[in-house]
Amino acid sequence: MKKTLLVALSLFFFSTAWADDVVYDGPADWSKFDQFMIDRQKEDEITGLSYLLSGALATIGGNLGYYSSSDSFSRGAYALTQSVGIVAIGYGASIYWNGNEFDSFYRAVRDSSLSSAQKTELLQRFLSNEKTQRERTRWIRMGTHALLAVVNFYSASQEKDKDVKNVFQFLGGVNALLAFTYAF
Repeated sequence: MKKTLLVALSLFFFSTAWADDVVYDGPADWSKFDQFMIDRQKEDEITGLSYLLSGALATIGGNLGYYSSSDSFSRGAYALTQSVGIVAIGYGASIYWNGNEFDSFYRAVRDSSLSSAQKTELLQRFLSNEKTQRERTRWIRMGTHALLAVVNFYSASQEKDKDVKNVFQFLGGVNALLAFTYAF
């Protein structure tokens, strides 16, 4: 059971690290961007519904498991499953109804009275700023996971209980790997 929980936690950490950040790599041409966003909105609806459904299943399963178990470790794992399920529901609702980080910009420009050339110029400026922000975010994420790795490894070095020490070491290793993934 403990190994299953650790595997589940690592999958959760890695899935959040490689969450679907929207990146538009196409040309800074409004008509191409418009088509990209139309396609992306359909994907966002499907992704949002997927998170809503899987989150609901995890919450219900965690709740049923919690109340049918008497082992404290299992109850803790089921409580964690419930929490992750609720987070997935919230994340799915956000994706389904709000879309991605480009949607607000896209809707504002799409619904404006700007000409196609003006929209393309605005898109060029937006994409330039977006690229700078994405790079800054990558460094922040790398630093955050590196700091989490250091804190968890330090906690493991101070911990006397072997099981708790193993959890800290595991979390430190996962966060060190996540920090490494953001370095490139």
